[in-house]
Amino acid sequence: MSHSTNNINDLLSTPKRRGRGSPPMSRACQFCNAVLDGYQALRNHRRSCRLNYQNAGQQEDVVMDDVSNQVDQVESSNIHSETLSEAYQDDALPDYTDDAMQIEAENGDASIAAMAPNNEGDADSNWDDESDNNSASMPDFHELPDNLLNVKYKTLGIVDDNTDDLACVYDCSTLQEIGENIYTTSELVSIELYDLVKDFTIPREAYRRLVRLMNTVIRDKEKLERETNPQIMHGPQVENMMKRQASFEAHSYDVCVNGCKLYNLEDEQTSCTYCNSRRFQVANPVKPLATMKMMSLGDIVSRLLANPDTRAELKYRHEYENRENPEPNVIADFFDGEEYKAFTNNDNFQSENDVAIALFNDGFVTTKRGGRLFTMIHVIVLSYDPQKRYKDEYLIQLCILPGKKKPASFASYLSVILAEMHYLSTYGMVVKTPDNQIIRSKVHCLAFGGDTLGKHQQV
Repeated sequence: MSHSTNNINDLLSTPKRRGRGSPPMSRACQFCNAVLDGYQALRNHRRSCRLNYQNAGQQEDVVMDDVSNQVDQVESSNIHSETLSEAYQDDALPDYTDDAMQIEAENGDASIAAMAPNNEGDADSNWDDESDNNSASMPDFHELPDNLLNVKYKTLGIVDDNTDDLACVYDCSTLQEIGENIYTTSELVSIELYDLVKDFTIPREAYRRLVRLMNTVIRDKEKLERETNPQIMHGPQVENMMKRQASFEAHSYDVCVNGCKLYNLEDEQTSCTYCNSRRFQVANPVKPLATMKMMSLGDIVSRLLANPDTRAELKYRHEYENRENPEPNVIADFFDGEEYKAFTNNDNFQSENDVAIALFNDGFVTTKRGGRLFTMIHVIVLSYDPQKRYKDEYLIQLCILPGKKKPASFASYLSVILAEMHYLSTYGMVVKTPDNQIIRSKVHCLAFGGDTLGKHQQV
């Protein structure tokens, strides 16, 4: 049996594929030359036909002598050797693609069946697919141009019109040599970081900050070399380190399990007055079912005053109020208002270290649906310069209220905060600094609001 290789023009001349409603095409079995209608019938027939020829082949196979390289001819096996040797030897199979095999089968060439013995399961499933969906898997070759050589396409290669050689020339002489060391270390790290950003869909702004951070690490290489065993720590290690270094911590308060209210230190109720839920556990009557963390305003302000750098920044209010040649009837800052001036005339802000603040609460959600509403209570330190006071690093977050909605008693949460603010405004604080200074200060709340103030910074 002989095979001829079809070129592209042969494929283009293939007639249009029959649809599902057309009668099945006749195909011949390559073993016994029986003619059958359709793939399904040919598939069922060739199973038994192939088995018969295989059994016959076992009895009439040609014996090859590898040592003497001589072949003993067996006359009774001549016919069979001419048939089965080509049908079952891998070297005799044509180098067809799947598409070419399907098209040639449509033209009635049954030599495609020679592929079946090597992969019977796949061939059966493919024939089933072809018989069930003839029109879907077949490319529409009839819609292509008759001569593909006349179709223009884009490529970097160039064909020289002045020669008879029509080969497409690709000039790769200027390309950089490809090897293991083609990229520098920084470029390899950049590629690895880029892959991580893409794999975990990290936001673009976070990507920029990571790049800036890594560039800072490279810039501070000499500082890192002076450290003992420098390394970047994981999240739990960072949290433990920050807890050890922090000079203050959040305070715990008992709250209702549904977030209805906060139990202050003098509240001895054992159940919520709004939802009647228990305050303490049944097995342990002194252990609350729910607690929340809250920062102390005095703890934070005292640390700001103890640091000489932040203490100098907090003196903006005193310096602004005592500036030379202030413009009359011009309100450029909070401290130009009539309310502030009336407050200072009542013997308040007598010290340059006194701190002015504003208290706000604001609700926010963390998802687009907004299924859970969070309420944050935070402080804006007005004693900072207006260019700084509204930035995130200068704001003070005191707490985030628990619960899935607004609390039934918002006043219970504010009570402990307002109590501390009132005490610091009335009696003040004494701060002992690391350099053995004694600083006296009072904290005055000049404004209270339900939404957070903000300042737009123009670039």
